[in-house]
Amino acid sequence: MSTSGPGTGERLVVRLATNSIVQIGGSALAAAVSFFTFAAMTRGLGPDSYGAYVAATSFLFLPIVLSDFGLATTVLRDISARPEETEAVMRRSVPLRAALSTVAVVVMVVFGLVIPFDEQTKLAILIWSVGAWATLMNVAVLPVLQQQLRMHWAVAANVAGRTVALVLTLGALSTGLGFTGVVWAQVIGVATTFLVDLAIVGRLVPLRPILDLPYWKTLVRSSFVIGLAIGLGQVFFKVDGVILALVRPGEEVGFYGAAYKFLELSDLIVAAIALSVFPTLTHYVTTGDPGFRPLVQRTFDVLLSIATLVAIVFLIFPRELITLTAGSEFAAGADALRLLAPYPVLFFINFLIWRVLIANGQDRALLAIAASVLTLNIALNVALLPPYGFRAAAVTAVASEVVSITLAAIVLGRGQGFVPSVRYGGPIAIAAAAMAAVALMVPGPWPLAAGVSMIAYGIVLLVLPGTVRVGFHHLRRELGPSRPAEVLQAGAAPATRPPPSSDVEVSVVIPSRNAAGTIGALLDSLSRQRGERRWEAIVVDNGSTDETAAVARSFSDRIPALRVIDASERAGISYARNRGVEAARGRLIAFCDADDEVSDGWVAAITRGLERYGVVATPRDHDRLNTSWIRESRDPPT
Repeated sequence: MSTSGPGTGERLVVRLATNSIVQIGGSALAAAVSFFTFAAMTRGLGPDSYGAYVAATSFLFLPIVLSDFGLATTVLRDISARPEETEAVMRRSVPLRAALSTVAVVVMVVFGLVIPFDEQTKLAILIWSVGAWATLMNVAVLPVLQQQLRMHWAVAANVAGRTVALVLTLGALSTGLGFTGVVWAQVIGVATTFLVDLAIVGRLVPLRPILDLPYWKTLVRSSFVIGLAIGLGQVFFKVDGVILALVRPGEEVGFYGAAYKFLELSDLIVAAIALSVFPTLTHYVTTGDPGFRPLVQRTFDVLLSIATLVAIVFLIFPRELITLTAGSEFAAGADALRLLAPYPVLFFINFLIWRVLIANGQDRALLAIAASVLTLNIALNVALLPPYGFRAAAVTAVASEVVSITLAAIVLGRGQGFVPSVRYGGPIAIAAAAMAAVALMVPGPWPLAAGVSMIAYGIVLLVLPGTVRVGFHHLRRELGPSRPAEVLQAGAAPATRPPPSSDVEVSVVIPSRNAAGTIGALLDSLSRQRGERRWEAIVVDNGSTDETAAVARSFSDRIPALRVIDASERAGISYARNRGVEAARGRLIAFCDADDEVSDGWVAAITRGLERYGVVATPRDHDRLNTSWIRESRDPPT
């Protein structure tokens, strides 16, 4: 058991809060730079050429999300649960990502040249393929910064890359390089971000590549389901742009792309917050920490507050925002932006719920949701875009997000018995009404009205008992001071545990989840115990979806005092251990993991040790229990 000393919780709060605040500030700066780039591109290229750029980047977005294959999320989840294996995992996963990225981009370029896009779009696909590859590789190295709560460095790299893109875009337009020069400017900006992130990560974790085909197979197998889920879940963000480019004039793609750009930039905020807390969520799930639900609720509160502000701005000032940034040629895009106004609220919350489900390992449920929503989205786009154009694309995007968030919330509620509540809905609604009223009443230029109304929104939230006024206090209370997970060491007894039985000296508690492939070896080794100690084995099934319980029960004839108990109501190894201890009848407690194996005299030895010392640990077989690549990563250099 790992315990936390005084101040650990406070340090976690400070790091988490600082990480999120820096990311939000940096993301706002990156968004500002992107706005200038967006304005330069739209004004310099016009609706048709900008539409070709949007169509190309939307098309190449498909290999970016599909070839990721869930590897980034799986790697982040793994190194968050086992930080000591970060170097070994990264050195083996990055070469795999490079290979998959190259294949995916090449295949999509070939398809892009065959599909009946216009010539300008095909040129952009060819050039932007380099940027797509750099984006994929950047995603491959970011898990290290996310796991170590150092995403402020990633934000700095993002700002640097976007600044380079802005400078080069202005240069391309001023020197007459036109469309080709502008697209190359974006590619160089993305490549800059990747190279900076790579240099930073390389200083934290050596990235000398190791070609490990067995590990690659294991990683792909473990990430396959979540990869499909995330990939399909993100495809519908761009598929409307691709379909629109094939069935409507290019200028409509430009109008819709101009409106959608505002959503993409606002999404930087939710990504900064949700991805910042994802490693902590994963750790809480793994350890059964009671801070899990409060952290999810608190993050939900913050995201809802921010998303509501963004939605109101889009609803009240769509034409002003479009014409200010893209120019009057794109004014028609204001209709799409107004229709997309509810989208930030839906997307912000849905993004969080998906990360919670990923942290809980509910990959198959997410895959079912993603496949259903994508099918609905494509069907609506194919039916509505040809007759109604880009405005229908906006309606379809919102409808798809409503379906996605509804299904995800149902899965979360059934799996965890918990869905974040809109506990500050009242204060947020009052603040939103005040913001809208101020925006409509303030005379003068619209930027003044927008600024004053946003200030009014913040003031109302500060005055009312809402998320902003008590934000840091709640975060501090919910995350810290650090509370050790309620796991008991061998020999300890919880207050809720029943009196020990005189017939049982020691209870062996075995928490298990989806361990059908390993628990048989453990129980076989326990069945061969020598000595006359009276003991029992308690297999705690923590929500397995495989045959773990059936495999365990098959040993009942070889281990007479074997019990299998259900602990599926809450995920987490600590919770499973506690349930096992509560059910134990022995006066002493010993723990085994479901992938352990013990020697023939283990029960007798552990019982003697507990009787003499109270708390004991057993040695680890370095060679038998670890794969070759893990052994290599842990071996000291010679």
